[in-house]
Amino acid sequence: MTGVELWHGDKKKKKKSGSGSSTSSNSRSSTPTISTDGAANTIAAAATKLSLQGITEEAVRRYLTRKPMTSKDLLQKFKSKRTDLSNDETVKKLAAIVRKIQPEQKTIKGKLYLSLKPQS
Repeated sequence: MTGVELWHGDKKKKKKSGSGSSTSSNSRSSTPTISTDGAANTIAAAATKLSLQGITEEAVRRYLTRKPMTSKDLLQKFKSKRTDLSNDETVKKLAAIVRKIQPEQKTIKGKLYLSLKPQS
């Protein structure tokens, strides 16, 4: 079949998918546009700030507070960010931060997970 089938009660109607109707849900005029207000600028500024700072204790705390992660998962999070550190430098800096904040350690299914409790 080339068209979209619509059911109305017991009647079966066919609607061609290529119709030029302006009331179609595929209409470009009803497509929402992305605004460039203050919120979007704030998010962009925060992302830029994080990429300039590289790996911070605050960022590590934020990840480990959200959910338990293995050291490999945590390292992968920071490798995906565009830091100006080599792999060895990234590992060393991350290890120093993890030692400093001393997260809770749990072994689940043979893997060591690190986590932090939310601060009240």
